[in-house]
Amino acid sequence: MKFRFIYFLLFVFTTLYILQSRSAGPALVGLGDKTGSPVGGAAGCSCHGGGSFAPSISAVVKDAALNIVTEYIPGQVYTIEFTVSSSVGSPSGYGFQALAISPLSGNANAGTMTSAITANTQISSFGGRSYAEHSGISSTGIFEISWTAPSSGFGRVDIYNRGLAVDGAGSTSGDLQTSGNLISLSETTSISYTQSTYCGNGTDPTALIGGNAFGVFSAFPTGLAIVPTTGLIDLSNSVAGQTYTVVYTYNVSDTTTAQVTITGVDDPTFSYGTLTSYCQNDSDPVPVITGLSGGTFSSITGLSINSSTGEIDLSATSPGLHSATYTTNGVCPGSLTLPLTIFANDNAVFTYGGNTFCQNATDPVPTGGTAGGTWTSTSGIALDSTTGIIDLSASTPASYVITYTTNGGCPDTSSSNITISVAEDASFILNDTIFCQDGPDAVATIQGTTGGTFSNLTGLSINSTTGDIDVSASVPGTYDVTYTTSGNCSDVHIISITIISSGNASFTYGGNTFCQNATDPVPTVGSPGGTWTSTTGIAIDSLSGVIDLSASTPATYSVTYTTAGACPDSNSSSVTINAADIASFPFTDTTICQNLGVNPVLSVSGTTSGTYTASPATLIFVDSTTGEIDLSASIPGMYMMTYTSDGTCPAVVNTSVIISVCGGLTDLQFSEQFILYPNPNEGIFSLQNKEISGEISIIMTDILGKIVYKKNTIFTKGNTQIIDVNYLPEGSYFIQLTKGPKVQTIKLNIR
Repeated sequence: MKFRFIYFLLFVFTTLYILQSRSAGPALVGLGDKTGSPVGGAAGCSCHGGGSFAPSISAVVKDAALNIVTEYIPGQVYTIEFTVSSSVGSPSGYGFQALAISPLSGNANAGTMTSAITANTQISSFGGRSYAEHSGISSTGIFEISWTAPSSGFGRVDIYNRGLAVDGAGSTSGDLQTSGNLISLSETTSISYTQSTYCGNGTDPTALIGGNAFGVFSAFPTGLAIVPTTGLIDLSNSVAGQTYTVVYTYNVSDTTTAQVTITGVDDPTFSYGTLTSYCQNDSDPVPVITGLSGGTFSSITGLSINSSTGEIDLSATSPGLHSATYTTNGVCPGSLTLPLTIFANDNAVFTYGGNTFCQNATDPVPTGGTAGGTWTSTSGIALDSTTGIIDLSASTPASYVITYTTNGGCPDTSSSNITISVAEDASFILNDTIFCQDGPDAVATIQGTTGGTFSNLTGLSINSTTGDIDVSASVPGTYDVTYTTSGNCSDVHIISITIISSGNASFTYGGNTFCQNATDPVPTVGSPGGTWTSTTGIAIDSLSGVIDLSASTPATYSVTYTTAGACPDSNSSSVTINAADIASFPFTDTTICQNLGVNPVLSVSGTTSGTYTASPATLIFVDSTTGEIDLSASIPGMYMMTYTSDGTCPAVVNTSVIISVCGGLTDLQFSEQFILYPNPNEGIFSLQNKEISGEISIIMTDILGKIVYKKNTIFTKGNTQIIDVNYLPEGSYFIQLTKGPKVQTIKLNIR
């Protein structure tokens, strides 16, 4: 029992919702299109039926003045009125639904249903479309909405609508819908042009189409050149002087018209005669009008033209290509443009850069003006008739008028005053042109116009008034001495002079005392290239000044140096040459046995006051002043022994000394074990062993004791080995052969 009650309540609520939904409008509640249009189908609403009525619906479209229309103007706002009524029975109320579509645009929405005007009316959306429908039951059955027509080109608009009569019982079974109703509106189409009258030379007009834009244009009577698709009128190719009716045909047979009149163009013919070009200095030309007079002259190229008469002011017009235009002032003004060329007058204006010239000036050359003309003047002036150059030195001093006349297409003439003045004389002489710095001064003598100025050159000590030159105060060199007169037509005279330095004879040898055995002294001089002299006994080179000390006799000399050139100088210096000590060993080299028992004295001959030294230092002297060698303290080997005297000009001599152990082997002395051959030669020696076997140390030194070759090698009895030292320079060397305590030294020579 409880569940039955619940089901009953659900049924009641559902029924009430459906009934309330239907009274709210089918599109609003999602029931869709019930108008019978192609969008929703022709059946309408199947839920309403059984009513005892004979309902019908009608619809009209009204413009802003509430006039019923069957055509629409694109974009205009209209009122659509729907009336639902019944000829049978007495319905308690009415409802409706309407949809506006365009069949030419695929049944798209046509225009805009903007708002409801009457009560119980609303604009609803469903499926992307706008519907006008009832909003609750209307007792009057009259429904009005505001509708904005679509834009141009939509064509016919179909408004589908259907009405509904209800009994008010709250059920759909007592209601009854009307048949589907359709009203159609055609798009209003019109054509127009911005003007009713056009000139034949005007801008071609295009038709303005209001409404259907897919029609075709034509015109009558014949003579109008019109484009069928756009209505563009070709004015220049249309026959002037007629009024034409333009016909626009659309929707196959619908037509609309507009009238256009084509007016002829005024005749603007004029001319300036046979000439088309003028010089700026020609007479101003005036045109002859053979067409319609009373018009206006103009130019866009800078032509100076009278707008009323057309007279051209040639002198006020810039040269170049121009055009003159004459425009009539009628209804359809005509215009004609003639080309004109204005040539500039030849430019005869010239200048010499001045008007007053001296006879000794640079000949003036004229500038400016058009080249190729002729130059003229009065007699007395040397004027080139082709170039206009004035030969001042050949002209008589005076004032002249020079005239230049061009010879071009537009010739012109210009004149200028010229004055030629007498030139001054700047000639002068000097007592010479070459001067020694320590010689007499230069003296100038003015032969021409006095009162001028001598140029003051850097390095030259010159009196600017007299021109005298202090050569001793001047820097040696070459100068251009210039004298300039001070008048209006000043003159300049130049003499080139040279001031020569007397030369720098100073010199030095870096000292004044030399030993005969010293390095020959070379002088340093101030000015090279001179001559050297001295007294007999000194060996001096007269060109270089080098003293050959060893060839000179010891004494004191005065050496004189004299510079070369036009202005020589001399200088002297004292030089003393001292005699050198003389010393020599009475032997070139020697070998001393360490076991002799008696110390040898290896003294020199000559200057014996001096000191003995040895290299290496293992050669020990008993007395370094006598040359006595301490054999027992010395180590066997090869030495370079040096003696240096104690004099002012000491002598230095060397000799080679070998300290050797002279003991022997059991069968054969070690000093005889090796033979070196060939000796001398170019540096490749054979070293032959007689009896010894084993490792032998070979050391080779030069005469100063420097080791130049070293080798340890194995010898067998009777073995010969090669010593290759051909890379050494020529000279004497020593080979020391050592085995244990036994030493053999052999002297060799490389040549």
